[in-house]
Amino acid sequence: APRIDFSSIEGMNLQVGQEETINFDELISDIDGDVEQVFVRASTDDVTALTYTNLGHIMTLKWNEKGTKIVTVEIDDFKPNGNEVYTFTVEVIDHKELTVSMNESSMVMITADNYNVDDQVELELSLSEGVEDFISIESSWQLCNADSQTCRLFNLVDHPMSVKEEGWTFSPFEGMDGSELRFHDQIKLVKVSAIDSNGFEWESSEVLEWYVDSHRVSYADMSPEEFSTALAELEAKLADLEANGASEEEISGVKDDIAEACAAVPCDDSLSSGLTNEASESGDLTLLISIVALVLIFGLLAGVLLMRGSKDELVENDWSNQVPATDAVANSMYGGAQQLFQQQYPQPVMTHAPVAHAPVANAPVAHAPVAPAQPGVLPLPAGGLPAGWTMEQWSYYGHTYLEHTGQ
Repeated sequence: APRIDFSSIEGMNLQVGQEETINFDELISDIDGDVEQVFVRASTDDVTALTYTNLGHIMTLKWNEKGTKIVTVEIDDFKPNGNEVYTFTVEVIDHKELTVSMNESSMVMITADNYNVDDQVELELSLSEGVEDFISIESSWQLCNADSQTCRLFNLVDHPMSVKEEGWTFSPFEGMDGSELRFHDQIKLVKVSAIDSNGFEWESSEVLEWYVDSHRVSYADMSPEEFSTALAELEAKLADLEANGASEEEISGVKDDIAEACAAVPCDDSLSSGLTNEASESGDLTLLISIVALVLIFGLLAGVLLMRGSKDELVENDWSNQVPATDAVANSMYGGAQQLFQQQYPQPVMTHAPVAHAPVANAPVAHAPVAPAQPGVLPLPAGGLPAGWTMEQWSYYGHTYLEHTGQ
């Protein structure tokens, strides 16, 4: 007799409106004959929900209402004792149950702070290990007030799957008017919805709620133990954000909170190091740059002084017997005397015409004083220093003058 193996379809779950196809050709076996000769009849309470084609043995199921559905399958190979009747159930649901809580026992875990008046809501949502392979997930939030019994904010948050391994940190009411918490506010997670890789929809049915019933105590009013705990939590949060590559805005916000705390109450070295390190590192860098600059400047000055000192030790040359006529620098010091001292001077012509002399009294004749020659300098001619000359020029060019004048 033919047989049907229902082990792969027992306990089947089917979503409302979802069509499911089952290939019975893979499930039917007949040790007495050919499976192609087997005839199958299938039925359910809703005749529109099921179709069966014996050509290929294909069953198609689709219900538009949720509930437990019973399917009857009759198989016959038209041989003695060749008829068998089977039933199996299908659970038709509008979605699968998605569990959500504040611990790891659920599929979705929510982490939240203890909120105070004037706070902004910030939470973390993460998936537990081994959950379904979701391809999308979103959460629905409300912000209500117990005193007014009204809800002022509603928001649907879509969580990008690109960071599902790390989880999501978010503010469900960020940028919305009235997002600052008020006394007796109720933060409500209404629902978390997801779709898995098979197309099934998942939804949570339990509403999670956080109640705001306290004002934030200022840091200045905290006890030393409370302040130490609060500051340690801020520093731990900052370290976690930096380690996980959080945005600059998030990191800056926590740094501002630490700065506010340490401005209200002096922080000890261990707790305030996170605040002061940045400033001290910046100051140390500036000091280091200044020291390096000063070392370079002193080094340059020392080099210049050494060079000048070596110049002062140069031996002074005796230029009395040398003509720097080809030295443009030396000539330029004396008004460009190069052409003057390179031209040829005519030899003086002595005439012997008689000269009438007036009687001269025997008074002493006054002669122009001749400047004594300086050591290493050419002696002056009998008539003294040539007109228009200076002793410095004579020291350089005197011997040339004497050669040209034949003296």
